[in-house]
Amino acid sequence: MISLDAGVLLALTQPPHPQHARVRDTLRGFPPFERFVVSPFAYAELMADPRRDALSALLERMNIRVLEEMPLSAYHSAGEALQRRRESSPENALLSAPCFIGAHALHHRMGVFTLEPDVYSGLYPTLALLSFSESGVGV
Repeated sequence: MISLDAGVLLALTQPPHPQHARVRDTLRGFPPFERFVVSPFAYAELMADPRRDALSALLERMNIRVLEEMPLSAYHSAGEALQRRRESSPENALLSAPCFIGAHALHHRMGVFTLEPDVYSGLYPTLALLSFSESGVGV
């Protein structure tokens, strides 16, 4: 399973987005048996977007489900990541979704496909990330 960051799905639904084609092609390149999920926190970000109906339809069409389960220990991990984020980047202290998305992915032993690998790698150095680099898609 691969957890999709909200930014990936937002880019997928915006053809003018600079990463639209790369995201689309990357998702199409996965084997048909690969399962994609979103965490409840990424889902909340999507539902805050004015295009929430189109995003909900995309999730359904692509068979992407919300993987809700997360124990208290994962929330604890997210809280620690949020504290590190506040200490290292006070201007981003209220942007907590990556803290929870990363903790959720680690708990479920899956990687995250994101357009912001630096944010996640700074919070969770052991989290497997799928993102773009100058040479293409990388892990």
